[in-house]
Amino acid sequence: MAQPTDWTRLNRRYGNAGSDASWAKVRELYEDDKVVEAWQAAQSLGTGSRGWGLVTLRMVEAEAVSRLASEQVSFGSTLTVEFPRVDDPELAPGIGGMIREVWQEVCLELGLTPELPVVVTVLLPNFDAQWVPGRHGYCIGKNGLTKVCIPWRSLRRSDDLRAVLLHELAHAATRELSHDLMPTWLNEAIATEMEGSLSRQYLMQVRTGRVSWMSPGELEGAFEVDRRDVHADQWVHLAYQQSAAIGRWISGSSSLGRRKLGDVAKAFANNSTWTELKLRVTGQTHADEALREILGFGEKELFDRVRHSIETRTLPMPIPASITES
Repeated sequence: MAQPTDWTRLNRRYGNAGSDASWAKVRELYEDDKVVEAWQAAQSLGTGSRGWGLVTLRMVEAEAVSRLASEQVSFGSTLTVEFPRVDDPELAPGIGGMIREVWQEVCLELGLTPELPVVVTVLLPNFDAQWVPGRHGYCIGKNGLTKVCIPWRSLRRSDDLRAVLLHELAHAATRELSHDLMPTWLNEAIATEMEGSLSRQYLMQVRTGRVSWMSPGELEGAFEVDRRDVHADQWVHLAYQQSAAIGRWISGSSSLGRRKLGDVAKAFANNSTWTELKLRVTGQTHADEALREILGFGEKELFDRVRHSIETRTLPMPIPASITES
């Protein structure tokens, strides 16, 4: 790895200012996707000392070290793939081609003509570890682009890779469609529907009352729980599954299929100044307004309809091969 830049001048400037000041510089570089420079700055400035901000620091490290060991290949004007240098000369082009195909599929399904650059990074194998945030894959908005990072282990099976790509690239698409205004529960509804991760077991648990059906506010909060909590994995799993059911209902209840999900995302980005002012005055959420525009009803009624369709076994389902058992 390259030697860290000499940040002596910055150390003099930020030396007595504490962690916030050093993080400001690191985050500025990271959000510009200058991940190597961000990692070098973090090391020189002592960012993350005393354990503060280690989650973000690990993300910076994983992206920076992976970039230094990778080659960049562009597919068209908006898609770039970073792939680690490996001995197999056919591996990188094959994976890159699959990433391009899945991105085209996602854009077609959701009705997106992409303009915002997307960078897909395959993280090095040594970052496939419990201590790495988003180790199953993640999508993050940066200045002027969207970054998707996928774990090395997802390359072992084409089905696993395709599922990760469908999920994370759906996030990239909805970020551009909605101008990054969607709540997490609806964002995940689209991503899980694209991935096809709805579980039959979860539907049975809802029907039998073994799990609670969450309100819009409760569902959004479930995605924000402290992941260190002993029950966090259970709550997050249920949140993803409820979102998957919502995405399945919206997609399956329209002749437009998944294009309806894209229409909902677009409705977040088409508000006039007057509409935005009305939302602020009335306290109506962007999600409620967008759903009413596209579906004709808001958040509460959508949640009620999806729950009713599960309880009455009328939830429109895809072909069985698209549903995962868990």
